[in-house]
Amino acid sequence: MRWQGAIGFLLLLLWACSSSDSTGELEFRNFWATPGKKGFNAALYGVIENNTDFPETLRTVTSTVAKVTEIHRTVHTDGIAMMQPVPEGVVIPPHSTFSFRPGDYHIMLIQLQHSLQVGDSIEVTFSFARMAPQHLVVPVKWR
Repeated sequence: MRWQGAIGFLLLLLWACSSSDSTGELEFRNFWATPGKKGFNAALYGVIENNTDFPETLRTVTSTVAKVTEIHRTVHTDGIAMMQPVPEGVVIPPHSTFSFRPGDYHIMLIQLQHSLQVGDSIEVTFSFARMAPQHLVVPVKWR
């Protein structure tokens, strides 16, 4: 009888451990930045894959290469493309990807502190609602 109680306890413990809020992590794929001259702007593109069991919100992106870094979205109104900041960030659903690409969502590096040339690398920090900040080194290249 005593061993049945122990087995029940172990099953309960196993169930509690398996009902965790997260079973994975975020992956960053193919990130790259465009070249740009000092004082002007550049953009950052790539894909974030959310391998967790919960939605994650990318709140901000920062980099010391730019005075301001913002998440933007390109919208088309009456045949004119315009960029709009997305101050609330972007939600990445569980077990899915979110793409930053030309003509859609992208990250603007505004007022570059120095010129970015093809072959350079920049440091970028992604800050999330739930997860710890993620630091990346991103190459500067042409499409």
